[in-house]
Amino acid sequence: MRQLSTALCCMLVASLGCNSSDQPVPAKTSQPDAAPVAAEPTAVGRLLGLKRVDLEGLPPLAPQLGAALDDGRIRIAGPEGWRLQPRSQEYLALFLEDPQDRFPRILITHEEGDPGAFQTLTEDNVDAFAKSLAEQLDEAERDVREIRPMIIGERPCVRYVIFGKTNLHKVETQHLTTVVDGRIYRVDLTDYRQTTEEEPPIKKHRDHAYAVMAGLDFIEPATDSNDQPTTPE
Repeated sequence: MRQLSTALCCMLVASLGCNSSDQPVPAKTSQPDAAPVAAEPTAVGRLLGLKRVDLEGLPPLAPQLGAALDDGRIRIAGPEGWRLQPRSQEYLALFLEDPQDRFPRILITHEEGDPGAFQTLTEDNVDAFAKSLAEQLDEAERDVREIRPMIIGERPCVRYVIFGKTNLHKVETQHLTTVVDGRIYRVDLTDYRQTTEEEPPIKKHRDHAYAVMAGLDFIEPATDSNDQPTTPE
């Protein structure tokens, strides 16, 4: 049974868009016009084991945004010192480290999931979700690196990295994906890709995205007062 909705693949492209000519476009692994080469490992073949990240030592977050987002389902906090960008229907929130530069940026998006698939990620099902997501990424022919299930604080999610490009730059995006109450939430960190550096630039800000994912505050639905039991007089 397919465990993820087509909407998840759409999110993969949409979260890299945001209506700009200088937004990253995921690179595809297939090159029909190139000479035959040895097959690259698939996303499923690159699937790594579960990794736990303790909240201690992660960068601090700014105060939560004033209003609950996604129709009151979630409250979000960005990295301390990063600037919140204007609201858009394309995302829940967008943060830039430097408002004068496009990257690094942290983009938070959401999408309705498949009713028959994963409803809420837990430590028990995050491995299966990671495998299902890897299969979907293989179908989309994305150049996926470092895909693995994670527990960040108490938040189960799946991390993977995709190489892409804008009109001007080569970039890479670290995706953190979780599912809560049947809805898919992603925290995407995009930064310039500079192959000459010993440490990829994205790793300098990786923990900021981890902190944002762990800090997602999902609000319990309010109970209708009409459903409350009455106390006999």
